[in-house]
Amino acid sequence: MEKMIAFAHLMPTVDPWGQEITETLDVAIPYPVKYTSPSKETFEHAKVNLTNFFKNSSTMSSLISLRSLPGFRPHNSWRQRIRNSLQAFKVQSVEPDALIAPFRKLALKSYEDLNMAIANQADKDVKKFTTFTYQDRALELAKSFRKKNPNGRNIWQLHRTLTPTQVLSMRAMEGYLADAEPRYGNRLLVHALVKFDTEQSLEMYDARGNPLHTPAELPYMVDSDKPLESWRVPAGRKRVTEYLILEKRMWIPGNWQFREQLWPAAKP
Repeated sequence: MEKMIAFAHLMPTVDPWGQEITETLDVAIPYPVKYTSPSKETFEHAKVNLTNFFKNSSTMSSLISLRSLPGFRPHNSWRQRIRNSLQAFKVQSVEPDALIAPFRKLALKSYEDLNMAIANQADKDVKKFTTFTYQDRALELAKSFRKKNPNGRNIWQLHRTLTPTQVLSMRAMEGYLADAEPRYGNRLLVHALVKFDTEQSLEMYDARGNPLHTPAELPYMVDSDKPLESWRVPAGRKRVTEYLILEKRMWIPGNWQFREQLWPAAKP
């Protein structure tokens, strides 16, 4: 840390706090707990979930006080301030009017934009929405599309969310430790673990427009009244559930970025 601070003084035009974060904060997927069958394992899982709840609340409280949540609008009325304070305990809420709702919407939009960028092999956009190990994975996936179908076209679609997009765990710490305050935003580094449970499809066509994917079974579902182009062949839909960590350095303008993927603990 002392070397970073010294570097900031020696090279004032370089941002040492913009380097890659090599460790993920302790976000965690909550355990499913059955209180009807108490056991030592049930107690341990409930303890972990309760710890996660209080850490979520602490992080949410910091973001509220610094007005760092997407879509947050400060209010002067004491009732609204009390309501915002109580929202600190609702990080995992899926209510449409919850304070976390705009962030959930932003996360789902970023998830959709990233998957479309991967399918279209748009490396520049992939890098915009990813960081750390997840960027390597996303770029490798885009590269595999180029190898399999170099002159063709891919169409990725998110048809619907099967369960609401949900923030399961959120952590924050000071990541900008320079003496002076950052010119933009605040000092917080934030990691948020989000669950995406969606129905997706991927259409792949060669250079001549011939489908390379498995067609959907007839009659297939239509998302809207707008008909598909005559040349398109709908692909079969699949349920995809992913637990992804998003990162935001609040002192840097830009997107929330997908950092890492987690998986639920394996059952015995």
